[in-house]
Amino acid sequence: MKKSAGCASPNLGVWVSVLVFSILGSCSRPKPPVFKGVNQLRIEDVDMDSATIFAELVFSNPNAMQLDFKKLDCQVFADNHLVGHYRQDSLTHVLPSTDFTYPARIRVGMKPIVQNAVASFLSGSVDLHLVGTVKVGRGGFFANVPIDFSHRQKLQF
Repeated sequence: MKKSAGCASPNLGVWVSVLVFSILGSCSRPKPPVFKGVNQLRIEDVDMDSATIFAELVFSNPNAMQLDFKKLDCQVFADNHLVGHYRQDSLTHVLPSTDFTYPARIRVGMKPIVQNAVASFLSGSVDLHLVGTVKVGRGGFFANVPIDFSHRQKLQF
């Protein structure tokens, strides 16, 4: 008599289900990076209409695993005035639970800089606010994570 070609074990379906659910359950959405401040802030390449601002942004990875950050897309505000839009599409590998820097060059119009210059000079600092998204992922799977960072940056003259 011939045996039918069926499932090798009646519990195989249960084991496959447990495996699938445990894999899906371990894939939680990564936490967004934490904005910690700016290491350097300087104005470069000034002309009559615009200027380039260089900033070395400091972030912290709050996740307990290595992640990849890419495609930062945000609006940049200084003392509640929109100074520019920043977009960078480069891949940065970040170790778990560590700080990392992200160099940024932002082209801005001169009007917001001139409007804020006197107040920033007198106070010795500027309120920076970044609002947007960053793609965070691991192993080629990325998710857009919203960011909303504020930081009071001391200025060195």
